[in-house]
Amino acid sequence: MSISMSSASLPVCATMLGNLSHMLTKARAFVETKKSDPGALTNCRLAPDMLPFTRHAMIACDAVKNGVVRRMFVHMTMAYAILRYNGVALGKADYLVGAAA
Repeated sequence: MSISMSSASLPVCATMLGNLSHMLTKARAFVETKKSDPGALTNCRLAPDMLPFTRHAMIACDAVKNGVVRRMFVHMTMAYAILRYNGVALGKADYLVGAAA
């Protein structure tokens, strides 16, 4: 029995998008708790020549729609790093298993 690339990658992509949703929920709670400007978080870049958080999250979602799994992981990792850099309480489990952590 053969397995298609789509059937192999879709469960992984669905899990990672769920994990992104979980990270966004934690980011929202962080902003509300700290009473900070959400724009400071969504527009944050790790370096001046990098994309801001929102673009990384959007590209990760678009990559799934276009079937580019590697690109999804790159931008998910950058979104995670930006949130951690800003003090959002995220750990490895949040990235890997999301709300199940």
